[in-house]
Amino acid sequence: MLPHVLGSISPDDDPKSCGVFVEISEITVREDLLKALIAGINYQYLSIIDVLEKARGHTHDRIINIGGAAYSAFWMQNRADVIERIVEVPDIKEATAFGVAILAGIST
Repeated sequence: MLPHVLGSISPDDDPKSCGVFVEISEITVREDLLKALIAGINYQYLSIIDVLEKARGHTHDRIINIGGAAYSAFWMQNRADVIERIVEVPDIKEATAFGVAILAGIST
């Protein structure tokens, strides 16, 4: 599955790129499409990580994820498998607000 429903921005800027599912047949079920969607997004995520790490000249052995998808154990396990790194999900329900509060505290 290529998750370019609205084109591609990162890591390659291609507004004409389209999303696609490959090898769909009469035995394909909803769960197959969902797994392909998650894997496609995670492979896109890997390509972004690769570009960032090459730019920094440093690789990371773990990635911290927040947000809605982070609460899906299946999604995060698939992400860890695809990116071949440890994926951690902090036990903070409002991680974005918490991060903003930390930055505000540091800046004051």
